[in-house]
Parts: sequence; structure tokens; C-alpha cells
Amino acid sequence: MVCLVWNFSGLTKVEIHRESAAAGTIQTIASITPDNRSVNTSRIKLKTGTITSNSAIVRLNFANQVACEDSGQYHCTVTGERVSNATLKLDLLRKPSKPSLTLSRDMVEGKENRADLPFICEGDVGFPAGKLVLDSNFTSNFYPYIANINTTISEKTCQAYQKVTFYYAFSRDWHGKEIRCSAVNYRSLRQNEIPPFDKQSVEVVPASYCPNLERRLYYHPYNCKNYIDCVDGKVHVGLCPETLCFGVHETNRCNYCTNTSCVTDIIDDVCHGSSAQLVPYTSSRCSMYVNCTERLVHDCPQNKCFDVLNKICPSWIPFLTELNCSVTNNAIGSNATILCAVGGISITSVRATVRPCTGGEIGLSYVTGVNGPGVLERNLKATLALSGIGPNQTLSLEIHHLQRNQTGQYIINVNSNIGGRINLTDKADVPAITVPNIIIENGTLEIRCRGHVGTPAKQIFLEVQFHGSRSFQTFFAENKTNITSTEKYCYNERETLFAIFATSYWNNGTVRCSVRNDDNSILSSDQQRIIVVKSTISFEPSKREAYIGDNEFSMTCNVSSHQYLRRVEIYYESATLGTKEIIANVEPQSTVTYRKGIILSEAAFMEDNANVTIGFTYNLTCNDDGMYHCIAVGTAIFISSIKLIISSEPKAPTLTLSPWIEENKPIFADRMFRCDGMVGKPEGLVFVEANISGSFERYHFPSVIENTEVNCNTKQSYQFYYTFNMSWLGRDIRCAVKNAKTNEIIRSPPKTIEVVRENYCVGKGDYEYYPHPYECTKYIGCNQGKIVAISFCGPGLCWGVNQTIGCTYCHNQSGDLTCLPGARKD
Repeated sequence: MVCLVWNFSGLTKVEIHRESAAAGTIQTIASITPDNRSVNTSRIKLKTGTITSNSAIVRLNFANQVACEDSGQYHCTVTGERVSNATLKLDLLRKPSKPSLTLSRDMVEGKENRADLPFICEGDVGFPAGKLVLDSNFTSNFYPYIANINTTISEKTCQAYQKVTFYYAFSRDWHGKEIRCSAVNYRSLRQNEIPPFDKQSVEVVPASYCPNLERRLYYHPYNCKNYIDCVDGKVHVGLCPETLCFGVHETNRCNYCTNTSCVTDIIDDVCHGSSAQLVPYTSSRCSMYVNCTERLVHDCPQNKCFDVLNKICPSWIPFLTELNCSVTNNAIGSNATILCAVGGISITSVRATVRPCTGGEIGLSYVTGVNGPGVLERNLKATLALSGIGPNQTLSLEIHHLQRNQTGQYIINVNSNIGGRINLTDKADVPAITVPNIIIENGTLEIRCRGHVGTPAKQIFLEVQFHGSRSFQTFFAENKTNITSTEKYCYNERETLFAIFATSYWNNGTVRCSVRNDDNSILSSDQQRIIVVKSTISFEPSKREAYIGDNEFSMTCNVSSHQYLRRVEIYYESATLGTKEIIANVEPQSTVTYRKGIILSEAAFMEDNANVTIGFTYNLTCNDDGMYHCIAVGTAIFISSIKLIISSEPKAPTLTLSPWIEENKPIFADRMFRCDGMVGKPEGLVFVEANISGSFERYHFPSVIENTEVNCNTKQSYQFYYTFNMSWLGRDIRCAVKNAKTNEIIRSPPKTIEVVRENYCVGKGDYEYYPHPYECTKYIGCNQGKIVAISFCGPGLCWGVNQTIGCTYCHNQSGDLTCLPGARKD
């Protein structure tokens, strides 16, 4: 920035001031005189600063990149035979940043996403504020439903942040297309400059995903973080908790992503390089296959294996005749026998395929030809035998001394075309229950159920018999935690946590943990009684706010219905000192106070009840500001807290006028007007009122405000300046303080603006001093017809007392004061 001055008679000084729009302040940037060149800020450097008697050039450079605080009005003030100003307004622009586009996970064909799962486009749109624009590479007719546009503009940081929330119902044709969110700002972006943007691919789950599937959780075809819940044939998209992904192969649950080879990874592997639309899914389940076009995993109905050759699910039944099989006994440790009725068929071969709970498959073959049993080994000690003749033939498979790792699915094939299957399951054990000893009313009651839940795993549930009820109610928990799952022995020990909001309704209730086996038998833990501890504790202060100097202040802590109440403590947490200290400790047989100046006004202690009042025996100070806690100790511990806010009243401000008030001359930075006052706590505000229009109104002078903390009070200094003309002569100004709590305004006495005409010294002698035309305590220095000084005489001194030239004591011995005509002392 450059300020040029030419043909300016008597040039003595050039000053540059900055009036910051962001900070609301006035700052002198540079001052150039024939004898001195100075710059008052490290952000701006003086590159050139020359001055003669009638011309000058001042060139300023920003030392670093310009910031928001550099915006505002820059004034170049020139002083010579007259005073002149030039103004430059600096507007700073901020380019928009790359916005962020968040797509809703609820993208299902033909479905508008849920209200709690919107699409969001947000980001910095530059300054002055631009806007966010949504478009797509699929169609120019992309008109989403805009639910909300929120724009936050900060004048102090030159930043505008915008957030757009929108909804849309996608067709399947949208799959693989893109949505773009762009930050457009026509003022800050240069011509042909591309607005910053974020684009995301649309992945639409087909509506046909769920109609033929039962109610459970399934893989999301495109995103491991999501899963699909099929409800009544409709698609609902869920989200795994943070750091979790859905599915480890066929495991239908969320697991840690680092341990997960999720379905999207497997689809990428099996579909990569394959020209076929349907390919087998790399899994131990032969019924599963992948539609690579849709990236969806499917299951053949009725567990038929996917036909790899013909790329279809077979419609024929794999067995011409189905065996009717049953289990005679499946208790762990006993001999379990599977019996299958085969009738009068001529049996040539038998094959048993076992899929134990440990995983994998075991094939057991037995070819008849001799009349006797066959023994099957290979990790599974079992005997396969055929008994009976004619239409009553029975095939038996006996597992000797059944172990948990031998449970699972057994498939029996006869003559390769007759078969049946049956599940050999393991029953659950009686679960154990854990109930906390202390349960606080309206707190969280955590009941834990733990035990072996059998194979396949059964669900543990909680049974509750509320007080006065004759029956148990059943509660299921959504959050289940596997503590131990020993796959080698198929021992599934699990713990289920039930988190309950413990109201008084739960008091004296009975709870037990239960598990239901496949035969509908229920195993239950021992019963536990729920005892809910309740207490009422509260502070009852006369007021939560007090003023510095208050000397009648107390706080009462009431405790009632607290079981086995043993002690009441009150301690103080200082907001200003950052310390904690015990004020009082009250027990049935004793009362102790710890802090000087605070007494126990009352300390009544009864069974399960207490009343403790503390009183302040001194005038409240700033150090009493903070948190006061009352703790009741008994069967449980309860606490009640109160925040004490110490306030202070504002006081009337004082007004100090600048000694040099000359027509059309700006006030020097070191001779500004001042309003000083204590604005109280919470912090009030100092401002100026002037009667320039005939009545006092708030007047906004260019100003600098400084705050200083003084004993829970704020001292505010409001410094302002102005260039007065003769219309201000005889007008009054005053300072005012607004109370932040009551909005009451306290004012200083008004003072009169006495403007000395700029031609006052015309015709007067050089380097001579003359009386101030309005005030006895001041005098004026003249040189070459110009005012070069307006100064005070000094404490107790006046100019021209009894027509004496110079400053003398304002009163003579008789106490009379006689100033020059037209002047006054005050």
C-alpha cells in the first residue's frame, strides 16, 4: 500500500492508521516525520518512507501472508498547514476449501433414505460466503430434496461454513454413478478456476435382496461396515459399531475389521477375472454362490448345492427317498444312537458324512457283504450297524461315549440315492447369575449371566418376578459378549450383560438367568433378590448467586431416606484457586468444621436423615466462588452439588477529556479521550453518550477497549478519538456502564467539548503562549499562525489569574479568582 502526498504546504507528519473490521480496533501502523520513521506492527514493514516540506511517499509491505485481521479501513493522515485524510478499504477474500460429502448408508432401490440418515454436504465456502452445489454424472435432472441449509459466517476469521442436508430415492440405474458436492464462490475464485469438490460413488442395494430371505442379518454387498436386516421381505441397512466390520465368512455378526475377511473382499476375489455372472462362493457351504453383476451373495433353497457346471441352483431333490431318522440319546458322556428306518431296501453301501461342531467334514463308509457291524474310526469312534429284515430294516449309528466335539450334523446316505440328516446337539448347562450388592435408585443395574450355552449356541435370557407378582417376565439383551468359546471342545461359554434403569419398581424383585434347550426344557440359575437403595439429597441455598461483601449467606444440605446413613461431608472446590478442601464433617456423635470463617449453623443427624447448614461469618470474597459438594455416606454414596457464583456490582465510570481539542484536527494516539470504570462480574460494557443532536444518545467513536481483572471485577478502559468541528462546541459527552445482570446503566457526570478554532493563532506572535478561550487551567502555544500546543498548567495552577501572564496558583490570599475574560476554571 502506498500513500502519496504532493503540493501540501508545511508538511510535518504522515501517519497511517488501521481500523480493523475483524478486531474492531484502531491501530497506528506507521508515523513519518522529517526526524523519525517508525512502524508499530511486526506484520507490516516500511519499504519506503520519505518526506519533504510539501511532499511525501509512504510504501508499506505485508511481511507475511495477509490474514483476516488485516482487513478494514486504512487511513493516511497528513499534517501540515492543514490536516487531510485519505482512506483505503482492504477487503480480503478466502477461497473455498474442498467440501465433504457423506452419503447415507440407507441407499436401497426405490426407497428414500430415513430422516435420521440423511446425505450431508458441508465445508468452507470461502469469504464472502459462496454456496454448495450438488450435481451428478448420471443425470442433469438431479433434484434432491433439500431438508436444511445452515450457513455460519465468521467476520473475525473471514470464513463461511455451510452444511446442506438432503434426501433422495435412487433407482437401480443409479448404481455405480457419482454424486458431487462443489464449493462455488464467484468472488474469491479466479476466472476458469475449478471449484473444489468431493464426489462419492452411489451403491444401491436392490429391493429384491430380501423378499425370499428369512428374518436375520445378511451381508451388505458393497460395504463391510454395513449389514442388511431383512424384515418382512424389506431391506433395512444397519451399521456395525466403530472399528467393527460385518461377517467372517459365514459368521453373521460384527467383528474387528482387522480380523475380518468380509464378504466384499471375498466377492472381489471370486469375481476377479471371471466372465461368468454366477460363480461359487469360496466357502464350506456348497449352497452359496455369488451374482458378480449385482455383487450379491445367494443361498440355494433347501440347502441344495450350487450346480457349478450349469450355474444354477438344482430344482431336483438329491435323494429319491428320504430316511426318517431320530436320536435315542444325546447326553454328553453317554452312548448316543442315531436310528434311521430304511424298510425292505436291498442295501449295498452306506456312507455317513459328519459335520462336527469343530468344523470341516468327516466321511465314513461302510459296504455290506458280511453279516455284522462295521466300526468307523477317523477321529470319531462310532459303530454303524444294520438290524432287522424285510420291511423293518433299521440302520443304526452309535457314537461311543459322546463328547462335545462329536456333536453336529450327521448325514446318512444309503445306496447313494437314499438319505436323511439329523442334528446331534449339546445341551446348555445351568447358567450363573451375578447381581451387584448395591443398587442405586435411578441408576444402572447391571446383571450378568454366564455359562455354557450348548452347541449350537442358545440365547441366555433374564427372568424377573417383580414384587407382588406371581409370575416371571422375560427380558432379552441386545448386547451379548463372548467370554470364552473353546472350539476344540465345542464348549461355548458366554456372558450376557443386562443393563437396566433401576427404578423403585425393581425393589424387592427376584431375578434369575435362564437358557432354553432345543427340547424346550429351561435351565435356570439360583434366584437373587434385588434391593434398590434410594436417597434424597439436595442443597437448599437461599440463593445461588451472591455479591462480594455479602455477610449473611448460608447453604443447607438435606439428606433423607438414606439407608444406614453414617456421615455427611461438605467440601469446597475453588474456581479461582483450583483447590479442594473439606468444610465440614458431620457424624451422629460428632461435628467437625475445617475451614476458618465458615461455621455449622445447624447439624441435625437422625437415623437415615440429616440436616447440615453452613454459614459464612465473613464478607464474601472472590475466593468463595466455586462448587460446593454435599456427600452422604451410608449403604451407598450419594452426592449433591451447587455452584456458587460470586458477582460484583459495576461502578460509575470516570471521563477524561483529551487536553488538545482543536477544530478539524485528529486526536493524537497518546492524548485520547478515556472512559474508565469497573464494569462488574459478569462483565458489563462501557460506552459513550453525546448530546450532539440535542439529547444524549449512544455515540460510536473509533475506540480501543482494554479489560483488566481486579478482585472478581473487571476494570474496562474505553479509549476513543475523534476529529471535531465547530458544531461540537458546547456539546456534552459522558461515559456509561451497562450492568450485564440487570441492564441498569450508571453514568458519569457530563463534560463539555470545548473546540478551539484552528485560526486561533492567526495574528499572534511566534513561540508565544496564550490563554485557552474556555478553560483557565489550560494555555495555547502559537507559532507561524498555527496552534502548536494545548497544555494544562499543572495541579492547582491556572493561566491568567488576575491578568498575570503565565500559570500561577488559581486562588490569591483572599480566595478570589479572576481569570482573563471568557475563561473559566472548570
